[in-house]
Amino acid sequence: MKRTLKAKEEGMVLLEAIVAVGVLTTMFAATMALFTASVTGVNLTNDQLIATYLAQDAMEQIIAKNQYNFDNGEDWLFDMNNCSLAGGCALDYFSADVDTSPEKCVDANNCKLYFESGVYTTTGINESPYTRVTTISLDALNHQAVVEVEVSWLSGEDTLTYTLRNILYEYLQ
Repeated sequence: MKRTLKAKEEGMVLLEAIVAVGVLTTMFAATMALFTASVTGVNLTNDQLIATYLAQDAMEQIIAKNQYNFDNGEDWLFDMNNCSLAGGCALDYFSADVDTSPEKCVDANNCKLYFESGVYTTTGINESPYTRVTTISLDALNHQAVVEVEVSWLSGEDTLTYTLRNILYEYLQ
């Protein structure tokens, strides 16, 4: 004997199919939202890591310049005066002669970093999303200096910032 579905049973099968498709669609949408949030988090972490390296690079340049001054009998902050002025400076000691004074930042666009051949520099064609400003603040007696490197970048509509601070002390000859 062959069994046939009644109209009421046919409606239930259709309803079950629609509910199953709805559940699967909801699960897929949730998975995609989780994936999107994960990718956004990875991109933000990558940007923060690059900013950390850029700040550390500038700090290392200041420390190296300070050591260079010591080794050559110069004043401990020789050739870093542009970083002591309001607005800070864009420095790139390693891309030119080590005696070259850092360029003063008139505004954030003056301290833009460029990405050329896998290296971030203060000059170039391929503008990166990062700006880097280095400031040096002397204490009242001029025996120590607070070096602050601020790296900023645009992430969506927000401007994010990473700041690194270090203290340099005047050396005695």
